[in-house]
Amino acid sequence: MASFANYSHKKKMKIAFTAQSLALKAWEMIPSPFLKAMHNALNCEMETRKTMSNLGEIKQKVLEQKKARTHKISFGCVEEHSGNKIQEKKICFETKPKEMIICVLVDHFPSVINDLIVKGFPLAAAKKEAYGIANLLLDPKTWSPAIIGSTHESLVQEAEFADISMETIKTDLKKIYSFFRKETVAILGYKTSYKMPYKQKEKVYNAYKRCWEWNGNWIWMAPNLRLYIIKVVKDEDFCATLIQTAWRQRRDKKILKLLKGFCSLTNFLSGKGELISFITNN
Repeated sequence: MASFANYSHKKKMKIAFTAQSLALKAWEMIPSPFLKAMHNALNCEMETRKTMSNLGEIKQKVLEQKKARTHKISFGCVEEHSGNKIQEKKICFETKPKEMIICVLVDHFPSVINDLIVKGFPLAAAKKEAYGIANLLLDPKTWSPAIIGSTHESLVQEAEFADISMETIKTDLKKIYSFFRKETVAILGYKTSYKMPYKQKEKVYNAYKRCWEWNGNWIWMAPNLRLYIIKVVKDEDFCATLIQTAWRQRRDKKILKLLKGFCSLTNFLSGKGELISFITNN
């Protein structure tokens, strides 16, 4: 067996970590089964390290070959006659996912457009000036019964005006929330390339320059959208899932805290036992 000084740094660290995990003394040898497992783990790590250099190239190739997400629609099979041969062929084509129906309410609420038209705004200008769900998500503090779309009753009324069901609103908003949780841009419309960013620049009004300026902070849309789904949309399933997740996290934290306390008590008692035996022997 080679001497310890001839081992590589990686192997020395692995031996030290194994001995520390087994709580061995400096003069104790690592048992044979654990030593064999340590060598197997070391060999696996070395083999993995060899392939790690190629992962970047593989990932780049996958991204280059990756196609846009599509849905395949099939209309059954037909018989194709070519000469004396009869072959069965499928009739199908691929289409990209349809746009989200909620895009209308994300841009502007119908009642806001009507109010602006009554005030004398042209239709095109009214659509530009009107606000929607995307604008409400910037500042939840402004939500009040006076603001259209910031209460459940008002949102239900706007959904009726736009001829959109509340179930559709719940489904689409939860899809957008799943994008925001991953910190990726939510694609609302593939044909129109309509996207919704997962963060927005926080702006303050400069009275001297008479314009809005970015103060360097970002507004993360995921927490605000989560609050909107709970407080305004009132999706019961979404709320129940969040409550269960929070409860499980709290339970796991308590269990981890108890385990840490038990390990600390065990270490203390084991050290105390060794001290008592040392005193009695001397």
